[in-house]
Amino acid sequence: MPILNNYLNITEVAELLDIHPGTVKRLCRGGKLAGEKVHNGWLIHNDILVALQQAERLCAWYPHCGRSPSENEIVSHIILPLFLGLGWSHQQIAVEWNKVDVAFFKKTPTNAENCVMVLEAKGLGKPLSDVLDQPKSYVQSLKLANVKHILTTDGENLFVYEKSGNDWISNPTGYLNVRTLQKQYVVPKNTSLVDTLVNLQPSAV
Repeated sequence: MPILNNYLNITEVAELLDIHPGTVKRLCRGGKLAGEKVHNGWLIHNDILVALQQAERLCAWYPHCGRSPSENEIVSHIILPLFLGLGWSHQQIAVEWNKVDVAFFKKTPTNAENCVMVLEAKGLGKPLSDVLDQPKSYVQSLKLANVKHILTTDGENLFVYEKSGNDWISNPTGYLNVRTLQKQYVVPKNTSLVDTLVNLQPSAV
């Protein structure tokens, strides 16, 4: 039996993510949301939810603390806890790897062949509209043939871009804003918080 203070029930998760409890059950049954079947219900580990709440608190606090966080603080205080909560291990994540802010690996060793996703971080509130070219150039110059996802973030906003064939889709295919967790976002078009979180888990990348 799991230690209960590390878990949330289906209703609590549904309220936090603003989705129907049936959706949470379906995600657990399908293995897309890490949970443990207990009797007739599910308990969901709260790592990702704690990371999202921490990110929300920090993004709300930074503008009032008298300074802007550095890119390194964005990565260490917001991005790393978020991806550890999604199920990535420390061994699968490299920070400042070959000029890439954060690189994610399907398995060790952390080499070009095993790299499946890269992230470019900017300071909180910095524009992200022209950031995609930089990680695309890293993917090309480092010959990261297995990278199918590029992420850009300022800590508060996280955009997901996917590769289709040999080209990168110009519009984000995933998005989340840690200050306003919403089931469905209007902009970028057709992006869903739940789909984004599910698709960023190691098993999905």
